[in-house]
Amino acid sequence: MLIQRPKNTAIPDHTLGEAQGKPFGPAKVQEAVDDVLDPINAPNGATVEIPTPPKNAELIQIWWLSDDGVVDVLEHKFISEDDKGKPVEFRISNEIVMASLNKAVTISYEIRLFENDKVVSGEDYKLRVESQAFKFGPAKVQEAVDDVLDPANAPNGATVEIPFNSSVNAGDSIQIWWLSDDGVVDELVHKTIDEDNKGKPIEFQISNEIVMLCLNQTVTISYDVILLEGGGRPGEIYKLRVESQAFKFGPAKVQEAVDDVLDPANAPNGATVEIPFNSSVNAGDSIQIWWLSDDGVADELVHKIIDEDNKGKPIEFQISNEIVMLCLNQTVTISYDVILLEGGGGPGEIYKLRVESQAFKLPAATFKEAT
Repeated sequence: MLIQRPKNTAIPDHTLGEAQGKPFGPAKVQEAVDDVLDPINAPNGATVEIPTPPKNAELIQIWWLSDDGVVDVLEHKFISEDDKGKPVEFRISNEIVMASLNKAVTISYEIRLFENDKVVSGEDYKLRVESQAFKFGPAKVQEAVDDVLDPANAPNGATVEIPFNSSVNAGDSIQIWWLSDDGVVDELVHKTIDEDNKGKPIEFQISNEIVMLCLNQTVTISYDVILLEGGGRPGEIYKLRVESQAFKFGPAKVQEAVDDVLDPANAPNGATVEIPFNSSVNAGDSIQIWWLSDDGVADELVHKIIDEDNKGKPIEFQISNEIVMLCLNQTVTISYDVILLEGGGGPGEIYKLRVESQAFKLPAATFKEAT
Protein backbone atom coordinates (compact mmCIF):
# COMPACT_ATOMS: atom_id res chain seq x y z
CA MET A 1 0.00 0.00 0.00
CA LEU A 2 1.41 3.38 -1.02
CA ILE A 3 0.46 6.18 1.35
CA GLN A 4 1.14 9.53 -0.23
CA ARG A 5 1.36 13.05 1.07
CA PRO A 6 -2.01 14.78 1.08
CA LYS A 7 -2.37 17.30 -1.69
CA ASN A 8 -3.25 20.67 -0.19
CA THR A 9 -2.61 23.81 -2.18
CA ALA A 10 -2.84 25.91 1.00
CA ILE A 11 0.54 24.54 2.08
CA PRO A 12 3.43 26.63 0.76
CA ASP A 13 6.17 24.64 -0.94
CA HIS A 14 8.92 24.41 1.66
CA THR A 15 11.51 24.68 -1.07
CA LEU A 16 10.36 28.24 -1.79
CA GLY A 17 11.53 29.53 1.57
CA GLU A 18 15.15 30.07 2.45
CA ALA A 19 16.27 27.27 4.74
CA GLN A 20 18.06 28.58 7.80
CA GLY A 21 19.80 25.41 8.96
CA LYS A 22 18.42 23.18 11.72
CA PRO A 23 18.51 25.21 14.93
CA PHE A 24 15.61 23.33 16.56
CA GLY A 25 15.77 19.99 18.32
CA PRO A 26 14.17 16.82 16.99
CA ALA A 27 10.53 15.87 17.22
CA LYS A 28 9.50 13.09 19.55
CA VAL A 29 6.73 10.52 19.50
CA GLN A 30 4.97 10.41 22.83
CA GLU A 31 3.99 6.73 22.58
CA ALA A 32 7.51 5.54 21.65
CA VAL A 33 9.91 3.98 24.16
CA ASP A 34 13.64 4.15 23.47
CA ASP A 35 12.92 5.20 19.87
CA VAL A 36 10.69 2.18 19.25
CA LEU A 37 6.96 2.57 18.64
CA ASP A 38 4.74 -0.44 19.32
CA PRO A 39 1.36 0.07 17.60
CA ILE A 40 -0.34 -1.54 20.57
CA ASN A 41 0.66 1.57 22.55
CA ALA A 42 -0.88 3.83 19.92
CA PRO A 43 -4.38 2.48 19.21
CA ASN A 44 -5.54 5.96 18.18
CA GLY A 45 -2.37 6.77 16.28
CA ALA A 46 0.98 8.31 17.17
CA THR A 47 1.41 11.75 18.68
CA VAL A 48 4.34 13.62 17.13
CA GLU A 49 5.44 16.45 19.38
CA ILE A 50 7.38 19.39 17.92
CA PRO A 51 9.45 21.45 20.40
CA THR A 52 8.06 24.89 21.28
CA PRO A 53 8.38 26.99 18.12
CA PRO A 54 9.52 30.63 18.11
CA LYS A 55 6.91 33.35 18.77
CA ASN A 56 6.96 34.45 15.15
CA ALA A 57 6.19 30.99 13.79
CA GLU A 58 3.30 30.93 11.31
CA LEU A 59 3.13 27.31 10.11
CA ILE A 60 4.72 23.95 10.88
CA GLN A 61 4.81 21.03 8.48
CA ILE A 62 6.10 17.56 9.27
CA TRP A 63 7.07 14.52 7.20
CA TRP A 64 6.64 10.91 8.31
CA LEU A 65 8.75 8.84 5.91
CA SER A 66 9.40 5.08 6.08
CA ASP A 67 12.84 3.83 5.11
CA ASP A 68 11.47 1.98 2.06
CA GLY A 69 9.64 5.10 0.84
CA VAL A 70 6.24 3.37 0.78
CA VAL A 71 4.84 5.52 3.60
CA ASP A 72 5.40 9.20 2.80
CA VAL A 73 3.05 11.49 4.71
CA LEU A 74 3.06 15.28 4.97
CA GLU A 75 1.01 17.09 7.63
CA HIS A 76 0.82 20.81 8.38
CA LYS A 77 -0.64 23.08 11.03
CA PHE A 78 -1.03 26.86 11.22
CA ILE A 79 0.06 28.29 14.59
CA SER A 80 -2.75 30.00 16.48
CA GLU A 81 -2.45 32.29 19.48
CA ASP A 82 -3.41 29.34 21.68
CA ASP A 83 -0.52 27.25 20.26
CA LYS A 84 2.20 29.78 20.97
CA GLY A 85 4.66 29.20 23.78
CA LYS A 86 4.21 25.42 23.96
CA PRO A 87 5.04 22.26 22.00
CA VAL A 88 2.88 21.54 18.95
CA GLU A 89 1.30 18.14 18.50
CA PHE A 90 0.45 16.27 15.29
CA ARG A 91 -1.60 13.10 15.09
CA ILE A 92 -0.41 10.28 12.78
CA SER A 93 -3.24 7.83 12.22
CA ASN A 94 -3.12 4.21 13.32
CA GLU A 95 -3.41 3.22 9.66
CA ILE A 96 -0.17 5.08 8.89
CA VAL A 97 1.54 3.55 11.91
CA MET A 98 0.49 0.03 10.89
CA ALA A 99 1.70 0.60 7.34
CA SER A 100 5.10 1.47 8.86
CA LEU A 101 5.33 -1.78 10.82
CA ASN A 102 8.84 -3.27 10.89
CA LYS A 103 10.29 -0.20 9.26
CA ALA A 104 12.49 2.67 10.32
CA VAL A 105 10.71 6.02 10.13
CA THR A 106 12.31 9.45 9.75
CA ILE A 107 10.33 12.39 11.12
CA SER A 108 11.46 15.80 9.92
CA TYR A 109 9.82 19.19 10.21
CA GLU A 110 10.06 22.81 9.08
CA ILE A 111 8.74 26.03 10.56
CA ARG A 112 7.73 28.97 8.41
CA LEU A 113 8.27 32.35 10.04
CA PHE A 114 6.23 35.47 9.46
CA GLU A 115 8.99 37.64 8.09
CA ASN A 116 9.99 37.08 4.47
CA ASP A 117 8.63 33.56 4.36
CA LYS A 118 11.80 32.30 5.99
CA VAL A 119 11.90 28.61 6.82
CA VAL A 120 13.81 26.96 9.64
CA SER A 121 14.23 23.22 10.06
CA GLY A 122 14.34 20.95 13.07
CA GLU A 123 16.66 18.00 13.54
CA ASP A 124 15.51 14.73 12.03
CA TYR A 125 14.23 12.09 14.41
CA LYS A 126 14.33 8.38 13.64
CA LEU A 127 12.34 5.62 15.28
CA ARG A 128 11.48 2.00 14.59
CA VAL A 129 7.90 0.71 14.42
CA GLU A 130 7.81 -2.77 15.90
CA SER A 131 5.15 -4.80 17.59
CA GLN A 132 5.56 -7.56 20.11
CA ALA A 133 2.18 -8.84 18.93
CA PHE A 134 3.51 -9.00 15.36
CA LYS A 135 6.64 -11.03 16.06
CA PHE A 136 6.10 -14.24 14.13
CA GLY A 137 8.16 -17.26 15.15
CA PRO A 138 9.58 -19.80 12.73
CA ALA A 139 7.52 -22.39 10.90
CA LYS A 140 7.94 -26.05 11.72
CA VAL A 141 7.47 -29.23 9.74
CA GLN A 142 5.41 -31.71 11.70
CA GLU A 143 7.03 -34.80 10.17
CA ALA A 144 10.62 -33.61 10.74
CA VAL A 145 12.76 -34.82 13.64
CA ASP A 146 15.60 -32.59 14.84
CA ASP A 147 15.28 -30.46 11.70
CA VAL A 148 15.64 -33.50 9.39
CA LEU A 149 12.76 -34.68 7.22
CA ASP A 150 12.80 -38.29 6.04
CA PRO A 151 10.37 -38.70 3.10
CA ALA A 152 9.43 -42.11 4.51
CA ASN A 153 7.75 -40.21 7.37
CA ALA A 154 5.83 -38.00 4.94
CA PRO A 155 4.21 -40.33 2.38
CA ASN A 156 1.43 -37.77 1.81
CA GLY A 157 3.76 -34.80 1.83
CA ALA A 158 5.11 -32.47 4.50
CA THR A 159 2.92 -30.39 6.81
CA VAL A 160 4.32 -26.90 7.37
CA GLU A 161 2.83 -25.35 10.49
CA ILE A 162 2.81 -21.59 11.03
CA PRO A 163 2.55 -20.81 14.76
CA PHE A 164 -0.53 -19.16 16.21
CA ASN A 165 -0.39 -15.39 16.67
CA SER A 166 -3.15 -13.41 18.32
CA SER A 167 -2.74 -10.53 15.87
CA VAL A 168 -3.82 -12.65 12.88
CA ASN A 169 -7.55 -12.52 12.15
CA ALA A 170 -10.03 -13.69 9.54
CA GLY A 171 -9.33 -11.92 6.27
CA ASP A 172 -5.58 -11.77 6.84
CA SER A 173 -3.40 -14.07 4.78
CA ILE A 174 -0.14 -16.02 4.96
CA GLN A 175 2.15 -17.05 2.15
CA ILE A 176 5.05 -19.45 2.54
CA TRP A 177 8.08 -20.27 0.43
CA TRP A 178 9.70 -23.72 0.33
CA LEU A 179 13.10 -23.24 -1.31
CA SER A 180 15.82 -25.87 -1.83
CA ASP A 181 19.42 -24.73 -1.53
CA ASP A 182 20.12 -25.58 -5.18
CA GLY A 183 17.20 -23.41 -6.30
CA VAL A 184 15.52 -26.21 -8.24
CA VAL A 185 12.52 -26.31 -5.90
CA ASP A 186 10.91 -22.90 -5.34
CA GLU A 187 7.35 -23.41 -4.11
CA LEU A 188 5.04 -20.56 -3.07
CA VAL A 189 1.77 -21.35 -1.28
CA HIS A 190 -0.82 -18.81 -0.13
CA LYS A 191 -3.73 -19.14 2.28
CA THR A 192 -6.37 -16.67 3.49
CA ILE A 193 -7.39 -16.97 7.14
CA ASP A 194 -11.09 -17.62 7.69
CA GLU A 195 -13.31 -17.97 10.74
CA ASP A 196 -12.60 -21.70 10.93
CA ASN A 197 -8.80 -21.48 11.17
CA LYS A 198 -8.22 -18.18 12.95
CA GLY A 199 -6.97 -18.48 16.52
CA LYS A 200 -4.86 -21.58 15.89
CA PRO A 201 -1.74 -22.67 13.98
CA ILE A 202 -2.11 -22.58 10.19
CA GLU A 203 -1.09 -25.65 8.20
CA PHE A 204 0.21 -25.86 4.63
CA GLN A 205 0.74 -29.10 2.72
CA ILE A 206 3.85 -29.62 0.57
CA SER A 207 3.41 -32.55 -1.78
CA ASN A 208 5.50 -35.70 -1.58
CA GLU A 209 6.72 -34.97 -5.11
CA ILE A 210 8.18 -31.64 -3.94
CA VAL A 211 9.73 -33.30 -0.88
CA MET A 212 11.38 -35.97 -3.02
CA LEU A 213 12.87 -33.32 -5.32
CA CYS A 214 14.59 -31.88 -2.25
CA LEU A 215 16.23 -35.15 -1.24
CA ASN A 216 19.72 -34.55 0.19
CA GLN A 217 19.11 -30.80 0.10
CA THR A 218 18.72 -28.10 2.72
CA VAL A 219 15.35 -26.38 2.51
CA THR A 220 14.62 -22.83 3.66
CA ILE A 221 11.03 -22.16 4.74
CA SER A 222 10.08 -18.51 5.03
CA TYR A 223 6.68 -16.84 5.27
CA ASP A 224 4.92 -13.49 5.27
CA VAL A 225 1.82 -12.44 7.18
CA ILE A 226 -0.28 -9.94 5.23
CA LEU A 227 -2.88 -8.09 7.28
CA LEU A 228 -6.19 -7.13 5.71
CA GLU A 229 -5.98 -3.65 7.25
CA GLY A 230 -2.48 -3.13 5.89
CA GLY A 231 0.97 -3.95 7.14
CA GLY A 232 2.22 -7.31 8.36
CA ARG A 233 5.66 -8.76 8.49
CA PRO A 234 7.82 -11.79 7.71
CA GLY A 235 8.15 -14.68 10.09
CA GLU A 236 11.46 -16.09 11.24
CA ILE A 237 13.21 -18.30 8.71
CA TYR A 238 13.39 -22.05 9.35
CA LYS A 239 15.82 -24.48 7.73
CA LEU A 240 15.66 -28.24 7.58
CA ARG A 241 17.44 -31.06 5.80
CA VAL A 242 15.63 -33.61 3.63
CA GLU A 243 17.38 -36.95 4.05
CA SER A 244 16.21 -40.52 3.74
CA GLN A 245 17.58 -43.55 5.47
CA ALA A 246 16.27 -45.57 2.54
CA PHE A 247 18.04 -43.26 0.10
CA LYS A 248 21.47 -43.29 1.73
CA PHE A 249 23.66 -44.69 -1.01
CA GLY A 250 26.97 -46.14 0.11
CA PRO A 251 30.22 -45.81 -1.83
CA ALA A 252 30.99 -47.73 -4.99
CA LYS A 253 33.74 -50.32 -4.99
CA VAL A 254 36.06 -51.69 -7.66
CA GLN A 255 36.05 -55.46 -7.64
CA GLU A 256 39.64 -55.83 -8.90
CA ALA A 257 41.11 -53.35 -6.37
CA VAL A 258 42.89 -54.45 -3.20
CA ASP A 259 43.00 -52.04 -0.25
CA ASP A 260 41.85 -49.20 -2.51
CA VAL A 261 44.67 -49.83 -5.00
CA LEU A 262 43.96 -51.06 -8.52
CA ASP A 263 46.74 -52.83 -10.41
CA PRO A 264 45.95 -52.92 -14.17
CA ALA A 265 47.46 -56.42 -14.28
CA ASN A 266 44.45 -57.55 -12.24
CA ALA A 267 42.02 -55.90 -14.66
CA PRO A 268 43.05 -57.01 -18.18
CA ASN A 269 39.46 -56.55 -19.36
CA GLY A 270 38.95 -53.31 -17.47
CA ALA A 271 37.71 -52.43 -14.00
CA THR A 272 34.30 -53.45 -12.63
CA VAL A 273 32.66 -50.68 -10.63
CA GLU A 274 29.99 -52.08 -8.34
CA ILE A 275 27.18 -49.85 -6.97
CA PRO A 276 25.78 -51.37 -3.77
CA PHE A 277 22.22 -52.71 -3.63
CA ASN A 278 19.59 -50.32 -2.27
CA SER A 279 15.97 -51.35 -1.70
CA SER A 280 14.66 -47.98 -2.88
CA VAL A 281 15.98 -48.49 -6.42
CA ASN A 282 13.49 -50.09 -8.80
CA ALA A 283 13.10 -50.92 -12.47
CA GLY A 284 12.94 -47.69 -14.47
CA ASP A 285 15.29 -45.83 -12.15
CA SER A 286 18.80 -45.12 -13.38
CA ILE A 287 22.35 -44.70 -12.14
CA GLN A 288 25.19 -42.72 -13.65
CA ILE A 289 28.78 -42.91 -12.52
CA TRP A 290 31.82 -40.71 -13.02
CA TRP A 291 35.36 -42.04 -13.15
CA LEU A 292 37.67 -39.05 -12.80
CA SER A 293 41.46 -39.04 -12.52
CA ASP A 294 43.03 -36.37 -10.35
CA ASP A 295 44.80 -34.82 -13.37
CA GLY A 296 41.46 -34.59 -15.22
CA VAL A 297 42.70 -36.57 -18.25
CA ALA A 298 40.36 -39.48 -17.60
CA ASP A 299 36.79 -38.19 -17.20
CA GLU A 300 34.38 -41.00 -17.96
CA LEU A 301 30.59 -40.83 -17.49
CA VAL A 302 28.57 -44.05 -17.76
CA HIS A 303 24.79 -44.33 -17.44
CA LYS A 304 22.58 -47.38 -16.90
CA ILE A 305 18.82 -47.83 -16.56
CA ILE A 306 17.70 -50.44 -14.04
CA ASP A 307 15.52 -53.17 -15.52
CA GLU A 308 13.69 -56.18 -14.11
CA ASP A 309 16.78 -58.34 -14.51
CA ASN A 310 19.17 -56.25 -12.42
CA LYS A 311 16.90 -54.62 -9.86
CA GLY A 312 17.29 -55.93 -6.33
CA LYS A 313 21.04 -56.51 -6.58
CA PRO A 314 24.30 -54.56 -6.95
CA ILE A 315 24.69 -52.80 -10.29
CA GLU A 316 27.94 -53.26 -12.23
CA PHE A 317 29.62 -50.85 -14.66
CA GLN A 318 32.63 -51.70 -16.80
CA ILE A 319 35.51 -49.23 -17.22
CA SER A 320 37.78 -50.21 -20.11
CA ASN A 321 41.42 -51.20 -19.69
CA GLU A 322 42.35 -48.24 -21.85
CA ILE A 323 40.77 -45.83 -19.36
CA VAL A 324 42.40 -47.64 -16.46
CA MET A 325 45.84 -47.34 -18.10
CA LEU A 326 45.31 -43.59 -18.60
CA CYS A 327 45.00 -43.35 -14.83
CA LEU A 328 48.27 -45.08 -14.05
CA ASN A 329 49.93 -43.54 -10.98
CA GLN A 330 46.87 -41.38 -10.46
CA THR A 331 44.18 -41.16 -7.81
CA VAL A 332 40.70 -41.79 -9.21
CA THR A 333 37.47 -40.41 -7.76
CA ILE A 334 34.37 -42.51 -8.41
CA SER A 335 31.07 -40.77 -7.76
CA TYR A 336 27.55 -41.65 -8.80
CA ASP A 337 23.95 -40.42 -8.80
CA VAL A 338 20.75 -42.39 -8.44
CA ILE A 339 17.91 -40.90 -10.51
CA LEU A 340 14.46 -42.12 -9.58
CA LEU A 341 11.81 -42.48 -12.25
CA GLU A 342 9.23 -40.78 -10.00
CA GLY A 343 11.55 -37.84 -9.31
CA GLY A 344 14.26 -37.23 -6.77
CA GLY A 345 17.13 -39.52 -5.94
CA GLY A 346 20.51 -38.57 -4.64
CA PRO A 347 24.24 -38.91 -4.89
CA GLY A 348 26.13 -41.87 -3.50
CA GLU A 349 29.15 -41.56 -1.26
CA ILE A 350 32.36 -40.77 -3.08
CA TYR A 351 35.03 -43.46 -3.34
CA LYS A 352 38.70 -42.89 -4.16
CA LEU A 353 41.31 -45.43 -5.23
CA ARG A 354 44.86 -45.41 -6.55
CA VAL A 355 45.85 -46.97 -9.88
CA GLU A 356 49.35 -48.45 -9.54
CA SER A 357 51.13 -51.29 -11.32
CA GLN A 358 53.74 -53.56 -9.82
CA ALA A 359 54.94 -54.31 -13.35
CA PHE A 360 55.63 -50.63 -13.92
CA LYS A 361 57.49 -50.12 -10.67
CA LEU A 362 61.11 -49.79 -11.79
CA PRO A 363 63.95 -50.34 -9.32
CA ALA A 364 65.94 -47.31 -8.27
CA ALA A 365 68.95 -46.55 -10.43
CA THR A 366 72.44 -47.48 -9.14
CA PHE A 367 75.79 -46.09 -10.13
CA LYS A 368 79.05 -47.99 -10.57
CA GLU A 369 82.39 -46.33 -10.79
CA ALA A 370 84.08 -46.61 -14.18
CA THR A 371 87.20 -48.78 -14.29
